Amino acid sequence: MFEHYSDKLFNQWRVNSQLFQKEDWKLDRPEWRQWTLNHLQKYTQSFSHNTSKPVSIVPMIHGTSEKAVWQIIQTGFTTVSTLDEGWYGKGMYFTSYSEYAANYYCKANDEGEKILIIAFIAPGNVYPVIEDPDAYYESLKGKPFKSGYQSHYVLVNNRGKPSGMATDVNIYDELVVFQEAQVIPKYVLYIKENEGVK
Repeated sequence: MFEHYSDKLFNQWRVNSQLFQKEDWKLDRPEWRQWTLNHLQKYTQSFSHNTSKPVSIVPMIHGTSEKAVWQIIQTGFTTVSTLDEGWYGKGMYFTSYSEYAANYYCKANDEGEKILIIAFIAPGNVYPVIEDPDAYYESLKGKPFKSGYQSHYVLVNNRGKPSGMATDVNIYDELVVFQEAQVIPKYVLYIKENEGVK
């Protein structure tokens, strides 16, 4: 399924290279949005397989509970997107920061372990989010993806709110994808503080 989606995106790009070039985000606070996109592009380009392809594939982390991890494995990530409306769009949420995923998304099991899923994501054309989820006039909370984009990407602080153009070390990220075909789960990790991964 994932390879089919990635191939489909690539074929669409070959027919119309402007498909992944929508940039209407430049009309509203472009410096902040470009700064946000630069973070994702730096992360994406750190993987050699992305340097020669127009459609990137990146590993991302999803934190969850033990009950939910088995639902995801059996029925897929779309189950997760129906559970809450999401601050940055109604979709499946991932991050590139394991610490953020473990502290913000995970619920420890009876043994004190937190569960992370490592998945490969094909983000497609990314909308750089800076909208505050509490600002009703601009919020993406619970909304579908922005037209012309396949995912939303936001830099956040440790409370999950947009970080602004901060340069402190407590910047994390969230990538929201809207189609299950964009995601392939690869690993399930059980982690325990001070004990590592099993």
